[in-house]
Order: sequence, then structure tokens, then C-alpha cells
Amino acid sequence: ENNKNSSKRILIVDDDYAIRSFLEEALKDMGYNVTKSEDGMQALKILDKESFNLIISDLKMPEIDGLELLKRVKMNHPGTGFLLISAYGTIEDAVNALKDGAFDFVTKPFSITEIETRIERYFEINTLLDENKYLRERISREEKFNTIVGRSKPMKDVFEMIDIVSK
Repeated sequence: ENNKNSSKRILIVDDDYAIRSFLEEALKDMGYNVTKSEDGMQALKILDKESFNLIISDLKMPEIDGLELLKRVKMNHPGTGFLLISAYGTIEDAVNALKDGAFDFVTKPFSITEIETRIERYFEINTLLDENKYLRERISREEKFNTIVGRSKPMKDVFEMIDIVSK
């Protein structure tokens, strides 16, 4: 179970040491590859050098808050998922974050099960989107040659070759 998660990289961004450590510990136990950052500024520096599948960020942080970080991530790393942690009373901000492209939000205090469920759901949806994209590409590739008559194996090999070479 945990092995399949080791290739999934998660960045935790929170100015609260306790939450940062708690999340790191729990996510490492689930087998994820975890990096942590104590604020939005530091997170951006890390993101310049490394890429992540998912960022879990607190909403309220000094200087660069979660919403600002989300906007920059969506601009510069559009393939990266974003999960926000928000305290009670910032639900409106959290909803705005969803409009800005966040995958989901969790309100404090949260249980590790809640976080785990949301992360798993993120990766499940992502896998489905990837498979969907792959199948669409494959269908459009195969349709390219549908106007040419020739269903035999040698002809299919020729079309395959044309497709490879044309790239």
C-alpha cells in the first residue's frame, strides 16, 4: 500500500511548527515523499528547484498567504495540486480558493483521516484524468488513419510507423 505512494511528492507549507511536523509524520507513515516549508516565501524558493504532485498549505501565513501561493503555483506549476488548510471563520476564503483552482480545503481542527481521504481522492481523480487524456490521444491517433483502407496487420504497422516518424 505505502510503496505506491513513494513516488508522490507532497510539499507542506505551514508557519505552525506543530502542524507542519504532525502532517509530515503522518504523510511519511502513508508512504508519501514529503518536504516541508515554514512559509509561502520559502515554498516558492523550493518550487523553483523542485516539483511536487500536491501542495498542502495553510491559508493564513505572514507575507505570502495560502491564496497568494495558490495563484502563483497555478501560474507557474499548473499541474500541481493544491489543498488548503483553513481555520474556522475563513470558509469564504477557502471557497474563493476553490474558484482559483484549489482542489479542496480542510478546516482546522482536522483529523489525519480527513487529510488522508482528501489526498487519496486527489490522486485518484488525477489518475483518472491522466488515463482519460491518454485514451483520447490514442483514439485521435487511430482515427487519423481511418480514411486509409487497410486493416491488415502489415498496414497497421505501416500506420504506426507513419505516426512515430511524423512526430
